[in-house]
Amino acid sequence: MKVREFMEETGVTLRRNQSLKEAARIFVEEGRHILPVVDEDGNFIGIVRKMDLIWPFIPYYEGEPLNPGSLSDEDARLYLVEDVMEWDVPTVSPEDDLAKAAALLGREGFESIPVVEEGKFVGIITATAICRAFFFP
Repeated sequence: MKVREFMEETGVTLRRNQSLKEAARIFVEEGRHILPVVDEDGNFIGIVRKMDLIWPFIPYYEGEPLNPGSLSDEDARLYLVEDVMEWDVPTVSPEDDLAKAAALLGREGFESIPVVEEGKFVGIITATAICRAFFFP
């Protein structure tokens, strides 16, 4: 079984110069757990996880609860995607065996891994898709 057969092709990506507020809007609207970051040519350069959007603000609110709406627009614009993204991320190719993707997910503790072909982001392979493939072929 190849990754290509089970990956989710998605055009939803981030750019490194987007604000965290823009990124949060995309996460919420798309219902994603991770989003790939690509350059202007569509080359894959990293990922952002939802939790990556929150960690920069924890020191500002230490000792106080982080309440909904407590992050001002100004706070959310202080950081860009490139400030919180993960640069060195494992990827798989569409032609890789699904077992390789499963091993990477397990080793890295991710819920999904980007699928990259010739440097370009082409999709996501999720733990859910792998479970479906292994248990409900």
